[in-house]
Amino acid sequence: MAVPWPSTCSGGRRSFWRISTWARAAARRVPAPDHRSHRDHCLWEDTAAIIGVCLALAGLALHQVTGSAVPDALASIAIGLLLVVVAVRLASRERELLTNQSASPSVVSTIRELLEAAPGVSVVPRLEVLVIGPRTVLVTAEVGLNDSVTGEQVTRLVAELRDRLRGQAGVAQVYLTPSRHERPWSGR
Repeated sequence: MAVPWPSTCSGGRRSFWRISTWARAAARRVPAPDHRSHRDHCLWEDTAAIIGVCLALAGLALHQVTGSAVPDALASIAIGLLLVVVAVRLASRERELLTNQSASPSVVSTIRELLEAAPGVSVVPRLEVLVIGPRTVLVTAEVGLNDSVTGEQVTRLVAELRDRLRGQAGVAQVYLTPSRHERPWSGR
């Protein structure tokens, strides 16, 4: 029986630790929406498959040595529990993506800074950045404009802001609502 693992016969444990180290490092490098990737799912599924094969092999070997069917039955139960754990883990990760998960604070602050740095924008009172897929976000924002911005400039400014945001990596859709809003007086 062939075991689906990146290493051939030798160094399986070393390969497992190398892959798990790689997966943890990749999760740290990628912003929050990005760490729920296809590779992570494959790692969970392949690891469960290998553990399941090892449990089955141990159960069958003990069955042959002892003549009792109990080890084989216990191995089958353990494999079933392993499959339940992996299924729950993967389903919960997908559920987060499907239920309007907000993007990481670093992504939100980057988008807020980009909007507030635009000339004519005084404040961004409302900003929502939602994950809509792997490495993909939806941006909705209310953009408070200075009183100096005229009606014609509003249209041009909002279009420029949309284009600038769409140029950012991972931004799929942008919805901006302009409003008249002066920056509140800080008293300092």
